[in-house]
Amino acid sequence: MIELILSFTASIAIGYLLSRMSAFPVLRRLTDISTTIVIYLLLFLLGAQTGSNEEVLSNLAAIGLDALLLALAGTVGSAFAAWLLYRYHRDFSLKAVESSTDNRNRSFSFGTLCSLVALILGVISGKSGIAAPLLGLKLDLAMVLLYILLISVGLGIGLKPGLGAMLKGIKVSILLLPLLSIAFTLLCCALVSLTITDWGLWDCLAVGSGFGYYSLSSVIIAGLKEASIGVAMATALGAMALLSNIFRELIALIFTPFLAKKLGPYAAVAAAGATSMDVCLPGITRSCGPEIIPATLISGVLTDFSVPFLVSFFCSL
Repeated sequence: MIELILSFTASIAIGYLLSRMSAFPVLRRLTDISTTIVIYLLLFLLGAQTGSNEEVLSNLAAIGLDALLLALAGTVGSAFAAWLLYRYHRDFSLKAVESSTDNRNRSFSFGTLCSLVALILGVISGKSGIAAPLLGLKLDLAMVLLYILLISVGLGIGLKPGLGAMLKGIKVSILLLPLLSIAFTLLCCALVSLTITDWGLWDCLAVGSGFGYYSLSSVIIAGLKEASIGVAMATALGAMALLSNIFRELIALIFTPFLAKKLGPYAAVAAAGATSMDVCLPGITRSCGPEIIPATLISGVLTDFSVPFLVSFFCSL
């Protein structure tokens, strides 16, 4: 776990240094492409492991229900925390941060569709036995791809336009939004874990720590838990993380207008978690107005940044 975190952190620093080079746009595009390819490969591998294991396949309905419970818990917890913050601390005057958005906002339908296709193809190949040679490799392919993924994601964060200005312009007050959102997400997931008999507290917290970043959290969990609980259980937990965080993204997309109207704009941002700065950003902006953009971007970046650390930490317990 420590090696993964160090690789991730170092890649962010390297990305930030490389962002000053003239080849910055090309480098950023390359990291985007590599991240996407590795995510699809890891999801295919996760699907192949799922399809090759009859026990996991037979329990998909139960896994899906547990995933939905954790998604609802995380969303409700973060929205409640944001409502408390909005009620007692309304601050939209965060002008120190450049409120420009990343025009590469991912489309939920396309990005999620591609991820699900990769997963389904993997399940089919695992079920049919086509992926047997791949799964039988002595090389820990999942861990190698996981290292590549975290390095690529880290470089992408470091190369993000205006990252330095964003970090310098952060006010202590705006940190309360992601921090409270993360804390209440984990608290509610911990409470819901009491009703989930097949998985322990730390497993449920690892799933909840995805904050909507379904692709990254699921492959980290599947890769890190394999050594401690076995391939079958690690695959099942990775599948649950994938479903749970997809559910959270869907809930945020559908209920953003309702949350913004009933609980305030911070609730819409917090419920979206890591997706507040990309998939859910257009809907949040429409429902809450452009003045929420700085808070949205900072919350999204910091929540996104926390995913590898928190997921890895809970997987190690």
